[in-house]
Amino acid sequence: DLSQADGESLLQEFSGGWDAARRHGGHHLPLLETMLQTLDREPERLDRVAHLLEDLRKESPELLPSDMEPVWEVIWSVRRELETKE
Repeated sequence: DLSQADGESLLQEFSGGWDAARRHGGHHLPLLETMLQTLDREPERLDRVAHLLEDLRKESPELLPSDMEPVWEVIWSVRRELETKE
């Protein structure tokens, strides 16, 4: 499980891109919260998200928000780290 410090560290890691989103209506924050909860509670579910994002990058990259990649990379990195500990 992620500790509170881990979660806060993740938020600080990519707060720059999401701060702008908050100023423009905050529409990314529910997605960020959902990804962090999934990372903590059921990290294996992120594997399906990874496959979906891979497909979208190949087929329709314009559908992905431009600032999502740095956020996803941090979350996916932690997911891989948790996987090695299982």
